[in-house]
Amino acid sequence: MKVATVTVTPRDLDRQYATSGTLRARRSADLVATQPALVDALLVEEGDRVKEGDVLARLDSRGVALQAAASGVQLKNLERELERLEAAKGVVSREEIDKQAYLVAEARAAVKLQKHQVGLSFVRAPFDGTITKRHVDVGALAGTATPLFAVADVRVLELDLHLPERDAATVKVEAEVDMELVDGTHFSGKIVRRAPVVDATTGTVKFTVRATELPPHAAPGGFARARVLVDSRLAIPSLPRTAVFEIEGAPHVYVIEDGKARRRAVQVGLVGTDALEI
Repeated sequence: MKVATVTVTPRDLDRQYATSGTLRARRSADLVATQPALVDALLVEEGDRVKEGDVLARLDSRGVALQAAASGVQLKNLERELERLEAAKGVVSREEIDKQAYLVAEARAAVKLQKHQVGLSFVRAPFDGTITKRHVDVGALAGTATPLFAVADVRVLELDLHLPERDAATVKVEAEVDMELVDGTHFSGKIVRRAPVVDATTGTVKFTVRATELPPHAAPGGFARARVLVDSRLAIPSLPRTAVFEIEGAPHVYVIEDGKARRRAVQVGLVGTDALEI
């Protein structure tokens, strides 16, 4: 029977940890109304790019606008009365003037509050991003528990890696990570955070990978595979992984002695993708 032979040779070996997960946007938010109101207008749709501060929807603010106008009129009347009292200081007591000044300050605060509530009728983007979901239609009642839009910053995606505790000890923040989409497209990410604890249930440490240079089809919710380098050695004696086999849990190889193949037990060190250390 003819067999192929190889020679133990020094080579550089890398060991990578492969895992998979779901991509997510670095920042995302569900936007809700801060006070119950009818939706007057929707100014964006799913897929639209928005800038921080852009108006996304307009809510019915007629009620709070009328209250703000009434508060403004009341404030002016109180201010005129304060001016009249201050003009008659010698006749009017200081206590009465101070009481009127307190009413004016209270009315000014009420006007500011009403104007703030009018401003809340405009739903604005909290950051630069993309509208990923529209939950309501014009005429619907928007409440504090009803999301109006979902917005996400899809220009930067993140992925959680859960590495075994042994491998996590050799992986550093800023390490490069090779990522692959389901269509086979590869792109690079970088580890930006490491969890300060080990998960007692799984014995793993969570690392967060961030990717800024994205292929066209990368999107939040997409499936991705990731490979990260956990060990590397230079010029170590190695063999192809196909040359080593196990008997009763111990690694063995066949060696050529006097023209015959003889089985010999070996010790294995670093295991790479295609080769391993002998």
